[in-house]
Amino acid sequence: MNQEKRYEYFANRHNYISGHPKLTDREIVENVHILNQEAEKFKKLVCVSCWNKSKNESAALWKIYSDLNKGIMITSKVTNIIEAFSGTSENIEFTEVVYINYNTDIMPDSNKWDPTYHKHKAYEYENEVRLIFTQNFDTTLTYDWNKEEVQEGKYVSLKIKDLIDEIIISPYAPQWFFELVKDISQKYGLNKPVMASELSKN
Repeated sequence: MNQEKRYEYFANRHNYISGHPKLTDREIVENVHILNQEAEKFKKLVCVSCWNKSKNESAALWKIYSDLNKGIMITSKVTNIIEAFSGTSENIEFTEVVYINYNTDIMPDSNKWDPTYHKHKAYEYENEVRLIFTQNFDTTLTYDWNKEEVQEGKYVSLKIKDLIDEIIISPYAPQWFFELVKDISQKYGLNKPVMASELSKN
């Protein structure tokens, strides 16, 4: 749907923006291609931390997003997250994910961040919120990630003790893993409750 919208925009731009000439079919295709390329480049500048917005555990999310017998979930609150990142020098955006039907809905196309917080309705059960960091970039929409300690993301300073309320251990984890997480938490002075999943009690 968004591709059709982009073609329509360039085909009719001369009608509502003064100074823009009417484009040929070839020029329309070229402009849409450039816009698509820029969108792909921009994806590589954005780092996302995904959270589930719920007061309850999800059996589906444990199975999909954790190494079942070694999974860990941390709980937090919006106010905690804001406070935890309040001292960082990086600009972190905090937003809810908007779920749409890719076949019938049109994703907003007003800025480059729109695809970052839109997702297919098939994933609506995730009830997701995202922390979004965008790396500074030049006019070519590129950044050399080799400058960073890791190339798959971005280390950002935060107040970990403010971020975490509780640490929940996977319902599929063995007892030794539970004890290991407790020991590591104590070793590094985290001093947060380490609890077994509610699902492990059923």
